[in-house]
Amino acid sequence: MGINYKDEYRVSERVTLEPGDLFRATGGPYYLTRDEAGKRVKIPMAAKGPFRFIRLAEYRRRRWIEAYSTRDGGHVVLSLSARRSVMPGLIVARPYKITGKVGRTRRERKAVRL
Repeated sequence: MGINYKDEYRVSERVTLEPGDLFRATGGPYYLTRDEAGKRVKIPMAAKGPFRFIRLAEYRRRRWIEAYSTRDGGHVVLSLSARRSVMPGLIVARPYKITGKVGRTRRERKAVRL
């Protein structure tokens, strides 16, 4: 009983991510702290998009997407399941939400026409 990998992820009835698709995501983990006045401050620790989909991974009740960040140029793991924080009260492990696919760029559309 290991990790199950899938080459597609169904976001909604109309949207399915396949390897190579560009997409955006919101959410992700954040660090919770207080400033000098005692007011709560959230510091985002989430990866920035857009992302290029590689594959979906599942292990028991946990699911995550392995992707490539086209903005920062690196491999990222986007958790889709709520999970407990390693440091309760400091890091809030919030799941990512896929907002949808990104359309092709003008250059990509032009290359398809040629």
